[in-house]
Amino acid sequence: MHDKTSNHDLLLALKTQKSLRINNRQQMRINMYEISMSEASSEFTECWKAAGIHIQNQAQGGLRGWLKVDLNPPFLEHLSFRLGNQLFFIRIIDVDGQLETPGNS
Repeated sequence: MHDKTSNHDLLLALKTQKSLRINNRQQMRINMYEISMSEASSEFTECWKAAGIHIQNQAQGGLRGWLKVDLNPPFLEHLSFRLGNQLFFIRIIDVDGQLETPGNS
């Protein structure tokens, strides 16, 4: 973002979903997307806990680099952790389609 663009102009562009002109040359298009804020069901919570325990047990000496370990929306990932210099983002999906998973697809 360029220095001459005011916060007010950016906020107005976000609210109106219009283009924002920067320095009379560049244009930044801002798109708004709906983010699901659904809560996790008790069935999903049990699967989520089992997945976390399984991942924790696979790490020799335990995994101490957890990043997301809660079920607070919004859900981009359901679990995430760091292992060495790598980041892992986990989404839990029921391949049988019997479990409703929170978050956007």
